[in-house]
Amino acid sequence: MRHRLATALCAVVVLAVVAGCGTTVRGLASPAEDTSAASTPAPSAPGDAANGADPACLVDDGCPDLGAPVVPRDPDTTGGVVCAPLPTAMAAFDERAGALFPSDQVPNTSSDATLRRLQDLVVDVVDQCGYQLMVDVANQYPEPLYGWLRTTAVMALGEVAALPDGLRCADLASLGFGPKLAVDYWFFWGGPGLMDADVDGIPCETVWRDVEQYMPAHY
Repeated sequence: MRHRLATALCAVVVLAVVAGCGTTVRGLASPAEDTSAASTPAPSAPGDAANGADPACLVDDGCPDLGAPVVPRDPDTTGGVVCAPLPTAMAAFDERAGALFPSDQVPNTSSDATLRRLQDLVVDVVDQCGYQLMVDVANQYPEPLYGWLRTTAVMALGEVAALPDGLRCADLASLGFGPKLAVDYWFFWGGPGLMDADVDGIPCETVWRDVEQYMPAHY
């Protein structure tokens, strides 16, 4: 299944690139983009996250009402998305993504609904399991599919990907972000030491006591 999916989706990725769907990852232009035009988007306002909404729902259509208690996520399965263990998460993603392309049928255009559903699947994994889990899941595929999945994962981060490097956990908290997005930010910038005071590989424990539950189970 994995080889068949990679073959089919690589063709989809080529279609997306040819159609000019390039985006930037930390200022690096994709093949569909002029590198001279690459820029880092300005941070947007934290918005509802500062008013008590679950920050992990910033890209989720099923968010609770403002002020509603946040229900901790099951680290293994969440809303049909498998988060752990990693081999199971990889196999589950491969199966769900492969089901979008029966008989290796590839969309004719990058705007095809099937491709949008694949993007939605990536967003679901990032939102429910975290950015790094999606990156690790994507690592089972060759280029250009790996790069496309990782770029889509960055897009799923939304305003977190627009934040500058060098922020501390307290800075993220003051912006209204919670522990899940703090972990995403930490992995996005390569695990900066200034966010891990006790150097145990888990960031922001001095700000959020429950932050460890948002770490990928295999770390």
